[in-house]
Amino acid sequence: MELLEASVIQLKTIPSMAIRVARIMELEEAYNSKVPPAPYAYVLLLAETPTKNETITIVEQRVSVALGVVLCINNKVTPLGIKSFAEQSDLQTIRGLIRAKLLGWAPADAGMYYGPFEFGGGRLVQVKNDKLWWQDQYTTECFVRSV
Repeated sequence: MELLEASVIQLKTIPSMAIRVARIMELEEAYNSKVPPAPYAYVLLLAETPTKNETITIVEQRVSVALGVVLCINNKVTPLGIKSFAEQSDLQTIRGLIRAKLLGWAPADAGMYYGPFEFGGGRLVQVKNDKLWWQDQYTTECFVRSV
C-alpha cells in the first residue's frame, strides 16, 4: 500500500455522515467532476522534495512529502446575500476531524517508513457554484536508498 491509499483509509475512519473521502491525481479532476455531494475531501500528492545525497557508496536521501486534503463544502447564499454560518462552521469542524486523524499519524503500511504528519498550512482555493474549496497541507518525511 502506498502513502495516498494509506491516508485515504485513515481518513475514511471519520464517519461517512460527516464527510466523504476520495483520492485524486490532480485538483482539476475534482473541479471537473459532477458537483460532488458536499462535504467531500479529496486527497492528493502535492510535492516530493529530496535533499542532496551526501554519501559516496550508496545514494541515500531524505524526502519531504506534501499531501493535500482539498475540502468541498456547501457555501449557499441566502436570498439576502448572507452566507450561512452553519456552512462556515462546517468547514472548521471538518478540518478539525481531518486534523485529528492526520496530525501526528505515521503511515506504517505505506511501503516505506514515514515520519508522523505535521500540519503545513491551509488556504482558500476557490468559491464556485455554491461550493467552497479549501486545501490543507500535511507534510511527512521518508528516506530513499539505492541498494
